[in-house]
Amino acid sequence: LKYLPVIGVITAICYPIHQFVMAGVSIGRFLVAGILVTIVFHVVFLLCFYRTREMQYILEVFRRKFKKE
Repeated sequence: LKYLPVIGVITAICYPIHQFVMAGVSIGRFLVAGILVTIVFHVVFLLCFYRTREMQYILEVFRRKFKKE
């Protein structure tokens, strides 16, 4: 339930980006819109929840996984 307001903010940010990029329909524009929306979503989510226990656990899992390789 605590993630719902953040998802609303992300949607409010991403929808105009999507409308601007998808002014004309093509595969290239679709891919650009998808990449931009994905980046914005993850950046906002990290900024809002970086210090929570759940996020620290996920970051630690990634650190361990990439440290081994």
